[in-house]
Amino acid sequence: QNGIQIWSRDLSFNRTAVAFLNENSDGMPRFLSFSLVDLKLTSSTYNFTEAFDMKTNILVTRQRPLKIKVNPHGINLYIAKEMHL
Repeated sequence: QNGIQIWSRDLSFNRTAVAFLNENSDGMPRFLSFSLVDLKLTSSTYNFTEAFDMKTNILVTRQRPLKIKVNPHGINLYIAKEMHL
């Protein structure tokens, strides 16, 4: 979608790896918003942890989408952990 590739892979322990790759060559970052349905995640709540620093955590629910910035030619990789609240 618009020069953004989205890849995902199921992991153990109710986790999913989700990667966003910005292939655009215009030098501009992309500000993106994705629902759980967009990402084909079926539970109602997930905690997204940035896989490179393991510090950034984003709570995503059916009502609260994932909002991210992907730098030009950059990749954001997250581990989405299913949450039971």
